[in-house]
Amino acid sequence: MNNMHLMRVDEQDQQVIGIWVREHAENTARYYRADAQEFLTYAQKPIREVTLPDIRGYEDSLTGLKEGSKARKINNMMT
Repeated sequence: MNNMHLMRVDEQDQQVIGIWVREHAENTARYYRADAQEFLTYAQKPIREVTLPDIRGYEDSLTGLKEGSKARKINNMMT
């Protein structure tokens, strides 16, 4: 994941992510935003075009992470 270039998140996705994280504490929101950016970089498409296979592929790509970290990244997207 670290060798991928960050994808620029379009304005609509930024708004969606902002709504998603606004009820969370500042540190939690920061982690959620980072996880969303990482996922969108993997998916290479806007949120409105994401499919379940994209999420499953992302989960499979999280090799080398401890199960807890992997679960957090996936669960954050489902929150």
